[in-house]
Amino acid sequence: MYKVSLSMVLSALLCLQQASTSVIPATDGSRPIGKAVEISHADSVPRLNNIAGSTVSNSPSTTNGLDGAAKANLMRREDPPELGNLDQLAKWLTNTPVRADCVFVTVAHLLGTTPEEVSRRTNVPIPQPGQGGTPEMLTILTKLGLVFRVWTYGSLPQGGGGPIRTRPLHPGRPLYVAFPRATGMPRTMGVAYYLPDATGNIRPDGNGEVIGHVVVCTNPGTPYAQYIDYQADPNGRDITETMRNTRIAAYFSIDPNASTGDFITTQRPAMEQMEVEQEQAHPETQSDGPQVEAPDTSEPMEVDEEHINQWSNGQFNGASCAAVIAAISAFSKHSRPGRSLPDVVLVARDKESTSSDCDRARDMATQLQRPQTSKSDESLKDDELKKLENGDFSGFSARDCALALEKMYIKYKIHTPELGNKLGRRADTAEDPKADCRRAQDLVQKQKVPEPCKKIKNIEIGFTLSSSWLSIKGEGTKDDVGAILEGPAGKAELLLASQPSGGDSKWIALDMQKSFKTDSIDITGINNLTLTAETFFVRGGESDAFKVQDLRLRAKCADPGFGAKNDKYVGINAWYERPQKGWWIFSTVFYPSNYDKKNLATFPVVPADWEFAPPCASFKELSYDFAFGNTNGGGTGDTLVLKLGEGKIPLGKSFTAGTSTKGTVDLKKTFKKKVVQLSELETVAFDDDDSTASFGDNGWTFKGVTFTATCADVPKKLQMNKYSNVNADIYAAGNKEPWSGKLIPSDWIEIK
Repeated sequence: MYKVSLSMVLSALLCLQQASTSVIPATDGSRPIGKAVEISHADSVPRLNNIAGSTVSNSPSTTNGLDGAAKANLMRREDPPELGNLDQLAKWLTNTPVRADCVFVTVAHLLGTTPEEVSRRTNVPIPQPGQGGTPEMLTILTKLGLVFRVWTYGSLPQGGGGPIRTRPLHPGRPLYVAFPRATGMPRTMGVAYYLPDATGNIRPDGNGEVIGHVVVCTNPGTPYAQYIDYQADPNGRDITETMRNTRIAAYFSIDPNASTGDFITTQRPAMEQMEVEQEQAHPETQSDGPQVEAPDTSEPMEVDEEHINQWSNGQFNGASCAAVIAAISAFSKHSRPGRSLPDVVLVARDKESTSSDCDRARDMATQLQRPQTSKSDESLKDDELKKLENGDFSGFSARDCALALEKMYIKYKIHTPELGNKLGRRADTAEDPKADCRRAQDLVQKQKVPEPCKKIKNIEIGFTLSSSWLSIKGEGTKDDVGAILEGPAGKAELLLASQPSGGDSKWIALDMQKSFKTDSIDITGINNLTLTAETFFVRGGESDAFKVQDLRLRAKCADPGFGAKNDKYVGINAWYERPQKGWWIFSTVFYPSNYDKKNLATFPVVPADWEFAPPCASFKELSYDFAFGNTNGGGTGDTLVLKLGEGKIPLGKSFTAGTSTKGTVDLKKTFKKKVVQLSELETVAFDDDDSTASFGDNGWTFKGVTFTATCADVPKKLQMNKYSNVNADIYAAGNKEPWSGKLIPSDWIEIK
């Protein structure tokens, strides 16, 4: 896995007529994943296949193979990449006209969305074939904040013109040996490849150019890999069979964790879902490690429980960790002791292993040792889920925690590599026997949080003291009142008020960078809110009780337009007092510890107590209520079309003053999808065609419009009534848009 600079990313994304004058290196100078290859003349392909393919179907992919004669002419060798001048490469990319429409299409599908959505979110028009593309690529990457991972091999060919027989062959890898799947590779990636010329070779033409393309690849480096061209067909065209004669230059993917920005936050669930779908389609390879193939001549060995035990403890006894991953993958298909595995798998060279390989191998081994959930086992009961959510693990043994976590994975259909690593821990050997319970708690809590709010920023604490005319004691205090917010994200301490009086109320903002070293944290990163009090020598050590009316939290979600608040402790109206040793003057003189900051009370903070505005990020049902003013001439004979985001909703014609037209929106027909993201709806407007109006119908009154929606992932309803009382006089001239309004997600409020 290599994170690369912008220029290196672009070099992997070139689509058509890429001049081959430089290299695609790894940033750290290390050799790339996989092995280099040399192909003999017998392996050359004499003609160029037609790139046209068939529409993608649900049938299994055809295994990509090679006949025995071609395999016999294959020679493997190690060949580290050459490092080129990145500044020159970036300059060359900027000055070279390349197509970018395939970049739009490929990046869009890697994000789990459409090219139109990428264009809309970046305000960059979709480039047309034949247009230069590098500026558009730079703009996309800058605006979206995307970070790419690129897996490459070898250098691009040097030189160009001259007789065909003297031009350099391109050293890209043929499909059947290109990039065996490596640790960290997702199951859906982009692939940059080169097509052979008329002679069947991959080399520059007389102008020094090599024909190339970029498509989407699923399950790269496996026998069932599919190559899908969404540029040739918006529905996806399976070109796997036509890839036989190509040479792979690079695979690339979007790193959802390292990428930043609103778009990646919104698209992260769709990207995770693509991984889940591919993993469920091919459960035989749950491991994301390299697919190691052993020679047929290798001697078999017995892999028994003892091997599994040793590997789970990190004892590999000189074996390659990458090879152990392959061994466990094969073993897990027929999980029984004594399965024969090729000995060569376990004696692969150590230098092919990395620390991440060894971690993955250990986790996979411990995964085999975990107690398996029987199909007959029931799901967690409601009271068990509630206990997990609240962090009450009493009655849960280490084994119970492990079983609870597995059931949570099944319940929420979670199979991402990140969560898989967390799952692969032995409950009976973990440092914390309740570690799996804590992971289950994290999962159940996050399910109630809309995706845009799983990370929060700009956290504030609200503090209000009670106030009563009848109080003899007085709700204020001469102490300084503070708070501590702490949890997995870290610890934040702040002063709420210095010697506050009864009735004082204020909001205090946290310094996120100072407290958590980041601008945003997981919403599960705060577990507790602790109230503190402190006095100083000049005030005396005697305690001074105070009465708290409200303690509140609020924050902005990482995705703009969404907000979060926690009013769990509003209206507590409780007295708190700093503990004191001694009495009166003696407390000051003889007990200096009275001047230490004291914790008064701790309040649990769990995601279930947060409320979100809006409470969800997408909806599955939508209705509208479009109203006309109850005034003289408030109706119209015009033909109206309501517009919400990119969707158009015909309203009809001939409307009476004081009435409204209502209806349910067909999301599939209107938005081309069954579930619509709130963030996609940035405007509401209507088109007015007055050609159908009668003589004297010169205008009408738009009272307002209200939308009602049903959340897609939680049982809640939303309403957008921001423009329910506009009362605007409309005078249309032709089919124009006489009125429009802007929308943000927070305009959608929950209907209680």
